Amino acid sequence: MITSSIPGTRSLQFTEGRQAFETSVADLARRFPGSHYAVFVGSLFLGAFRKYGDALAAGYEKAGNTSFFVKQIKSANEVRCVVSTIAIGQ
Repeated sequence: MITSSIPGTRSLQFTEGRQAFETSVADLARRFPGSHYAVFVGSLFLGAFRKYGDALAAGYEKAGNTSFFVKQIKSANEVRCVVSTIAIGQ
């Protein structure tokens, strides 16, 4: 298990990255249309990558053994709907 030498640093960086992503997702979706993955180390935006593996590699390269945040960029207003083919009661 990898741990930080400073208690709470790992979760703080992840939380900051998630918050930074959430506040900038609309702008990121406009700047990077299509399927991209955003990488944040704390509140610092490292970049957007087409492949998840490339995003992870960039995060590890910059953050090393500390936590970082990677998430696929989608429109803030995107709504997903899953329709089941199972008919209830039949």
